[in-house]
Amino acid sequence: MELEQLTFTYEFNDEKTLKTFVVGRNQGLIDNLLQPHSEFMQTYIYAPGNCGKSHLLYAVSDLLSGNQTGMYLSLSDPDIREIGPEVLENTEELDYLLVDDLDAVAGDRTWEIALYSCINLARKVNRCHLIFTAAGLPSEVKFSLNDLRTRLQWGETFYLHPLDGDELATLIKCMLATKGLEISQSVIDFIYRRITWTLPEVVRCAEKLMNFAIENNAKITVPVVKKALGI
Repeated sequence: MELEQLTFTYEFNDEKTLKTFVVGRNQGLIDNLLQPHSEFMQTYIYAPGNCGKSHLLYAVSDLLSGNQTGMYLSLSDPDIREIGPEVLENTEELDYLLVDDLDAVAGDRTWEIALYSCINLARKVNRCHLIFTAAGLPSEVKFSLNDLRTRLQWGETFYLHPLDGDELATLIKCMLATKGLEISQSVIDFIYRRITWTLPEVVRCAEKLMNFAIENNAKITVPVVKKALGI
């Protein structure tokens, strides 16, 4: 794989940027991810599903300048799994490598050896910022290769704190603002009483509201919410 062919690879979604990432209790993590670097760095992020790990990696990818090389990989993506561990070749030469859903390959010896080698090479080249996400700490993920588990503990480790009620309300406002839409607190309160107040449900709700409001050139009011969400 030629290094010059490697660029930030992800399906761009303009709702998944730092403008729509509510920091909450995660400021230390954000500062770590965005700090400039000139040598090897490693960051390990863990949290249960649906806490925004992928959103955060997308946002980091989106912020990086055009003269920086990098790659985003989700190891739960069937296409990436089909390509195989060779997708990691030469990634030690990148400025950033963002590996999402690391636990999806836990127990797969071939993938684990490739990741182990990737970390070793990146540390030797001393250029890349490796960023990994998983559902649990390295000690909790069922890796078969203990040396990989050790390598994953070389750098900083952060727990991605899930958003609470007020932060989820802020998320709705931020997502709508990307499309020039506004929503009042009273309308948010109406929604809060009628949906399950979790990150996936709030994101789906905001997306439906955006699409409906744009298609119908409508302001977001309680009647519009009722129509858009079918409640």
